[in-house]
Amino acid sequence: MRGHDAIVALRRQGLKPDFLLVEGRVGKFAPPAAAEIQRDGMTPWVEIESSDAPAMADLRWSVGIDIHLSDFDASRLTQWADRFLLAKARSVSWYCPEARKLHKWLS
Repeated sequence: MRGHDAIVALRRQGLKPDFLLVEGRVGKFAPPAAAEIQRDGMTPWVEIESSDAPAMADLRWSVGIDIHLSDFDASRLTQWADRFLLAKARSVSWYCPEARKLHKWLS
């Protein structure tokens, strides 16, 4: 997982984003740092690698944030969605290409 350190840094300053994109793949561009999010108004995102296990993830940084899951396969989507809700995210939404549906679960 990478990019969550920026969210932790924001929280230490008493700030938090309202919305966070969580991608199920690691891209060639790194997620923005806390300073970039504040200065440039960038939408923060976190990348989760295929080797990251939902049951082992420390997601305390997601409390009170609307989470949108993207680029996950269907089998991992529900695992991560359940895990974010358990961590007290405000809501979790995701798009499942196989079902062509947008899902939203409220905590």
